[in-house]
Amino acid sequence: MESISDLQNKIMEILYDYDFDGLAAIDEPIDAYDEEARIITNFILNNSKVHVISADMLADQIQLTFLVSLSIFPDISLCKGMALEILEYMEEE
Repeated sequence: MESISDLQNKIMEILYDYDFDGLAAIDEPIDAYDEEARIITNFILNNSKVHVISADMLADQIQLTFLVSLSIFPDISLCKGMALEILEYMEEE
């Protein structure tokens, strides 16, 4: 598996691409979603020890992360798209 920082950076990049909080529109730096990326990375690392992380499981966590962290409730289909990108990246590494 890739390094933890590589995974977290890729997740942060994906979160920034989807930009649920509109930070890209105001030229915020790509690390604007650092905290959310850290939470999702920790979820993956902690749960992959006992579960196979599915796209649905990861999408639920992404949605929950944004709800708790930024009070944003993104559509689950968008979260699943993000989850699929993350899982694809993990398979490549």
